Amino acid sequence: MKRFEIALAIIGLVDSISYMVVAPSIVFYILNLGGTKEQYGLILSSFSFASFCVKPFLGWWSDTVSFRIPYVITVLVSILGGVLYSVAACFGEGKTALSMILAGRLLGGVGGANAALGFAYVARAVPPKERTAVTSALTAVRIIGMAAGPGVNAFLKGVDMNLFGVHFDELNSVGLVLVITNAIALIVVLTLLPEPEPYDKQEIADDNVDANGEEAGEEHDEESALASSPWKVAHAIVSDKQVAVPFFTIYIFNANFQVIETALAPAAADALGWGPVETSAVMGTSSIIIFGCVIVVNILSKVGAKDMHLLLAGLLVSSIGYAVICFTWVRNVKVWIFILPILVATGAFAFLGAPNRSLFTAAVDSSPHLSPYGGTMQALLSMSSSVAGFTAPGYVASFFLRQPEDIDITPDNQRELSSWSLLSPSLTLVAFFLVIWAGEPTYLKSPSSEEKDIEMEGVVDENTPASVVADERTSLLKSRTSNKKRSPSVISSAMITSFRAESVKCLGVVAPDELED
Repeated sequence: MKRFEIALAIIGLVDSISYMVVAPSIVFYILNLGGTKEQYGLILSSFSFASFCVKPFLGWWSDTVSFRIPYVITVLVSILGGVLYSVAACFGEGKTALSMILAGRLLGGVGGANAALGFAYVARAVPPKERTAVTSALTAVRIIGMAAGPGVNAFLKGVDMNLFGVHFDELNSVGLVLVITNAIALIVVLTLLPEPEPYDKQEIADDNVDANGEEAGEEHDEESALASSPWKVAHAIVSDKQVAVPFFTIYIFNANFQVIETALAPAAADALGWGPVETSAVMGTSSIIIFGCVIVVNILSKVGAKDMHLLLAGLLVSSIGYAVICFTWVRNVKVWIFILPILVATGAFAFLGAPNRSLFTAAVDSSPHLSPYGGTMQALLSMSSSVAGFTAPGYVASFFLRQPEDIDITPDNQRELSSWSLLSPSLTLVAFFLVIWAGEPTYLKSPSSEEKDIEMEGVVDENTPASVVADERTSLLKSRTSNKKRSPSVISSAMITSFRAESVKCLGVVAPDELED
């Protein structure tokens, strides 16, 4: 692995461990300090909300300034959040302690927003043909962290010590773990993460040269002016279905994941009498399944599987899995019937993130108005995921989950989830058909027969100088002997096939979102 891949992997590992070490215990921490379940929901959502608010700024920062500086700052903010989380217990029960926990999670969300930087980094530093493999590997590392998180909580059980004048127990010692892990991430950023080549060095110079090797001049200046217009950028996002659909898709599959994360514990407690240990075991098993599916996606990507096909397969399986969950989460059901659809639905997650990100990245690269803002676009896409993180738990708890007393009075309907939960598989099918409607970005498609004919007509004797390969019928074609790189917005039809080979994965599970993670 390259240095930056190691750095991004460690950062992703820290992020996932930090999240999973907090998730199982924070409700007990809040209740012990006098909080309510409503305040628990608010604090739980605050992480994703803070991340949502900060991601656009980080994307802009990475496009215009650097990657290392925002990485360092966000990690430092995460460390501060861990400190506040730990010391909240020093204030005893009451609003002050709860406010400290809230502030700690808000700062943690600001730090967690650097996941968008990871995706943008991959999009900029990794060649298209390698993005899916790199993203899949980084995603696998994150999943390992998710599986390890509950184990860290088990290690913290029974902690009882004083350090720096603060008493640590099994609940507030989680904050200490956040401080230590993020300190490691900070060292990694400073020592292993180089600054990637800026866009102007990688692409702009090539964009200034036309097909005949001449300066594009006024035409390029006009295109740059358009690309720099915020209104043009906004219009390009809304009007380009290949850019817009991934926003809906990423929201849906992240919201669906929240159905399991939010509803599993209370549903399993009522249906099977489970506690935190059994629930953690299922979540850990799900992480292992996702890990295995990520490996499968990586292999399929390397052998040439299309991102669109991977994404469609994932959406279809996900829809089936969540539909089955709606009907099999029933009181006193057999354990394997309760668990199996969870594993199916979560396993499909590996086929959704990277391919969706990959298609999105390819569409952005193809747009003359959006391609200069790769980091910002990756951040905006990640925001859709954050929106799911702070909106889905609320409506899942309010509308999807049935209360035990409601189940008691309906002996003919012992399901743990209401009919509203069918929205999950239904919207997943909507996403399925929207992806088909949007199609693949142009330069990922196979050339048509007409394009192949044009390409063949442009073939000349091997001794023919490169400067005369293109005639009036192939004026947009670039000589195969040229090493100049073309901007995605001016890629000719004759180059589609070769470019498709290079971008076989682009970033499906890794688009730029995959990138970083």
